[in-house]
Amino acid sequence: MLRDLCTALLADWGYTPMEAQDGLDALEKLEGNPVDAVLLDVNMPRLRGDALLARLRAEHPGLPVIIMSSEAGSVRENVLGLGASSFLVKPFRPSQLKDHITHALQ
Repeated sequence: MLRDLCTALLADWGYTPMEAQDGLDALEKLEGNPVDAVLLDVNMPRLRGDALLARLRAEHPGLPVIIMSSEAGSVRENVLGLGASSFLVKPFRPSQLKDHITHALQ
């Protein structure tokens, strides 16, 4: 449900979002489709967001990656240490998402 909401918001803001069902699906889709930024959750099936972030940093070092999670504290420190561009705590307001996306793309 959150993925659908984020996709709709991004489309409303003029972006062309691409959805993935999980971390492995995201990797497959990124192989043939260049993107400007990635928004992902820490808790995803098949490949967690922090593991996906580590792979993205190795394969696409300059790609902005925004991580979201309902967990803060050590999770935030971990993903920022892995190179996430920013961390968004769930639940969040649409304006917060827009701010993170705008900042990541600058």
